Amino acid sequence: MMTVPKKTELVLLLRQVPGLGETNIRRLLNYYSSFDELKSVSARHLEAIDGIGPKRAAETASFRFDQDVLEKELRFLEKNEIDLLTPWTDNYPEVLKPLDGMPLILYWMGNRKVLEEPGLAIVGTRQPTSYGQRAAEYFSRDLVRAGLTIVSGFARGIDTAAHLGALAEGGRTIAVLGSGFNYLYPAENKPLVPRILESGGLLTEYPPFTRPDPAFFPERNRLISGLSLGTLVVEAAETGGALITAAYALDQNKEVFAVPGEIFQDRSKGTNRLILNGQAKLVLSAGDILSELRGFSSRKPEPRILPELTLFEEKIYGILSQEPLHIDVLGDASEMSSAELMIHLLSLEFKGAIRQLPGKYFIRME
Repeated sequence: MMTVPKKTELVLLLRQVPGLGETNIRRLLNYYSSFDELKSVSARHLEAIDGIGPKRAAETASFRFDQDVLEKELRFLEKNEIDLLTPWTDNYPEVLKPLDGMPLILYWMGNRKVLEEPGLAIVGTRQPTSYGQRAAEYFSRDLVRAGLTIVSGFARGIDTAAHLGALAEGGRTIAVLGSGFNYLYPAENKPLVPRILESGGLLTEYPPFTRPDPAFFPERNRLISGLSLGTLVVEAAETGGALITAAYALDQNKEVFAVPGEIFQDRSKGTNRLILNGQAKLVLSAGDILSELRGFSSRKPEPRILPELTLFEEKIYGILSQEPLHIDVLGDASEMSSAELMIHLLSLEFKGAIRQLPGKYFIRME
């Protein structure tokens, strides 16, 4: 079983106390640095700590801490090679340390070095249009080619497109979760995990056996913006998690960018409103973002090198464009059978040369 510093053990155990919360845990950490110190203290002594109060002091002093629960968690972390990141060790992300409201403990799976690389958050609706998906992937690809890590929330829709864009270019991406590692959500994104871990990682503030909860997703958004030099919003309604992330970014004195959307589309009203109110800069390319990032010496996005294609793949790639084309139309234009066409389309998608959209539409990736 993995061992942890005494201060970390104290926080993990204090989290068992219902309703105690991180604010009160921080107050206790000003007086106690280990569980052995705390467990012999009376409620009267705890009550004397400013802000704790008699109710919390009595509940904490009388609480029956479960060492078995702690050991189960530590065994899970060790088995799955998950790191505990804390401000009192040298592994906590430097970019988060100056920010208010950051968690005392973070759970990280992946290469820790990527947490120190400059990042850009890409967020948006869980139900994007094909335009939104294409835009998220387009920006993600160019930004990783410029040397940035793409940070997003592992959710359906724009988040997934952002992660996929980074992975398609062999870039780094960080997925910030709204659950514990034992309950990855949504389930359909689990196949992305091994690919993300190749050069990036997964981060959460929630203990491993914490199930996803609607309240957790807006809360985790402060980490998405906090890890990033700026936040790009791609399609967002007038309410929702993407705008919460943008608000966190503004509060953290980070840059906010937005992709303009159709004025008649509800899923673009929040994004367009950010631009109209002067809260976000309208962007049309990665260059518009790179020119605004403070403290980041970007390299010009390198032109994308197309992987080697077969003659049949070249024919299909030549027919496709940035405008979605239905598979039936593509079949007629390529004069290929459905079975033959599907084989080549799968190969092209695997090579990152094309992208399939809902409804069996396909586009070419530039």
